Amino acid sequence: CLKTFIETYLAEYAEEASLKESIESAGSISREASKLIAENYEQYPYPRWISMDVPEPGKRHRRLREFFGESELEFLQRPFSVLVAGCGTGNKAIEYALSYGNHVQVLAVDLSRASLAYAARMARKYQTRNISFLQIDLLDLPKLNRTFDIVECTGVLHHLRDPVDPVPATPQPGP
Repeated sequence: CLKTFIETYLAEYAEEASLKESIESAGSISREASKLIAENYEQYPYPRWISMDVPEPGKRHRRLREFFGESELEFLQRPFSVLVAGCGTGNKAIEYALSYGNHVQVLAVDLSRASLAYAARMARKYQTRNISFLQIDLLDLPKLNRTFDIVECTGVLHHLRDPVDPVPATPQPGP
């Protein structure tokens, strides 16, 4: 019924507003293009997915074995880390956190705190405890001074000025 729909939407909106305040940020978004993208997704987190088929633990391991040899994937047997670059509202990030299994710790990053709040709400819904969220510009990831065993990225690179070489070259001094 319409009343239930509205009550549910308002409760979810209030939860996201509260979560938005708790999302950690690695600093302000300073690049003009990044600011424009962030502002859009702050107003309109997308996609606002409502359900997912919960993957079985280990499903992602099997997928990786299609592309990599066993020796390249030995790290999957110990605690490992995954970066989800540009996670948006978290559908894929949560899927990865669940499907990689208990050994993984996922860091899901995005420009938009509103999108990350939506993702955090959905992570709670799916009881995903091995995921954390951080607001950061992808071009600022080196500031984290971290490495990851796997980087997952879907539907993001088209937002970059130069997806092949996203970090501008450092000007070299003249002769």
